[in-house]
Amino acid sequence: FSCQSKTGVSVENAPQESDSIAQQEQSKQWFVLRVAYHHEQAAKDWMEELGIETYLAMHDAEKVKNGKKKRVREPLIPNLLFAHATKKEIAPALAAPGNAYLSYYYDHFRTDVDGKNPPLIVPDKQMDNFIHLTSIDNDHILFVDRSQCHFKSGDHVVVTDGDFRGI
Repeated sequence: FSCQSKTGVSVENAPQESDSIAQQEQSKQWFVLRVAYHHEQAAKDWMEELGIETYLAMHDAEKVKNGKKKRVREPLIPNLLFAHATKKEIAPALAAPGNAYLSYYYDHFRTDVDGKNPPLIVPDKQMDNFIHLTSIDNDHILFVDRSQCHFKSGDHVVVTDGDFRGI
């Protein structure tokens, strides 16, 4: 199962990065990007055309249109896209003249040397786990509300069996 906020945009459990600024500029990292409403796939396609690796978590959902149930594939976390790049590679893409739907998602729990919030970065191991979890194709996986979770921030849990084994 997964514990998530109702909005899907909480950073309260994001780890604090201890890398130096110079190291962050040179190494590829998983940046969290904010995407304009319903433009996730277009943003992903555009970033990949620029040679930037991305990840967009998708899931199947049932929607009712004109009284008929229809199964659609949609983003699991609306308005977010993950990009694996260096800060030097991603900055021009976000500043491009035609970019009207992509920006950094900022870490509101930290400030940089200029007193500004830095872009939110997901550590590689956590991103690997997230990709693994969201890539499992199983109709019996349920997402639960935060109120249903009985763990506290910082609790370490290891899954020992099933689709989520090792995470």
